[in-house]
This record gives sequence, structure tokens and C-alpha cells, in this order.
Amino acid sequence: MEAGVRLAARERIAHVYGTSEAAAAEATEAAAILGVGSSVIEVPDGPSGQEVLVALDDVADRHRGEAVLVVSDGAAIVATLDALGPVASRSRGDGAPTLLERDADGWRLGEATLTED
Repeated sequence: MEAGVRLAARERIAHVYGTSEAAAAEATEAAAILGVGSSVIEVPDGPSGQEVLVALDDVADRHRGEAVLVVSDGAAIVATLDALGPVASRSRGDGAPTLLERDADGWRLGEATLTED
């Protein structure tokens, strides 16, 4: 995360995850800012969107009823959005935050924002 940028969350973040060793450094920085723990999600290199969704399902199961932050690289985000279907894949941004929410009906795209300090 760059200095001067913070997350605007509707809920308190319970934990921060990185999807790779490279993303883990940013996840650790975000976790320190938020005062929570951080971990690395085991996702294969060059993952398919379905592989990322399986990993995210595991995280969601561990944190039922809680909000978590997942820091990832663009390729994994694009693959995941593509796996969610045309509405999600059209929302692919250029590094903009992406909010995915899971409930009993499955995954859906939410609205994420960043705010300047």
C-alpha cells in the first residue's frame, strides 16, 4: 500500500492475506496499519480463476461473518473476475480495488473504495 492511502471499510477487517510471496509484503504492511494478523494464501503460480476462488472459499469459511482483505497481483484478480462471469470481468480495473463478497448464494462483486488521508 502506498503511503497516504487507506482503506475505507464498512466493517472491521479481521485478517489480511496475500496471494503470493510478493503480495505478502503489502499484506503485512496493510495488516500492521489495521492492527491485525496477516498470512499467505496458497495459490499456484499463474492460477486459474477457479483455483483462486477455491482458495478464497477456504478463507471465507475460516472467517464466517468477518471481513478480510486479500492483496493480490493483477493476473490473479483478472482470472478470478473472469471466472465469476461477464458482469464481473467487465469491471476489471487498472489497479483499482476489487471487492468480492460471498454469502449463501456464492460470490458477487461489491463496490470498493480507497480514500486519501
